[in-house]
Amino acid sequence: MLLVGPLTDFTAAWMSRRNHGVFEPEFRLLPIFFYFFFGTMGLMGFGLSISNPSPWGSIIFFGILNFGITIGCSAVISYVVDCHRHTADAALGAVIFGKNVLSAIITSETNNWLSLSIRDAFLEMGGMALATSLLTIPM
Repeated sequence: MLLVGPLTDFTAAWMSRRNHGVFEPEFRLLPIFFYFFFGTMGLMGFGLSISNPSPWGSIIFFGILNFGITIGCSAVISYVVDCHRHTADAALGAVIFGKNVLSAIITSETNNWLSLSIRDAFLEMGGMALATSLLTIPM
C-alpha cells in the first residue's frame, strides 16, 4: 500500500512531462499494467498452487494477487476522481456501488464455480483479470 500512491503520482507526472507539461486523467491508468501483470499472475498462480499442494506457493501468489489488486483499485479510483473533480463524491459513490453489486454477485456464485475445479476457476479468474485489464487500452 505504501508504494501505490507514489507510483500512481510518479507515472502521472512522468507522462505529463512527456506530454509537454499537459496533464490528462488517463495518465492515472498507466499503473493498470501492474494489475495486468501481478493480478493475472497472482490469480493463476494461486489456483495452480492450491490444486497442487504447495503451501508457500499459495501464500506467495496470494500476496502477489493482493499487490496487483491494490494497484489496480488505486489507479481506477484516482482516474475517476481526476475525471470528475466537480462531482468526485458522486462518481466515487457510483464506482463503490458498482463494485459492491459485482462483488455480491460473484460471491454468491463462487462456491458453485469452485466446486467444479479450483484450478480451472482461478485460471478463468486470471483470464478475466487479463481481459478486463486490456480494456484500459481503449481508454
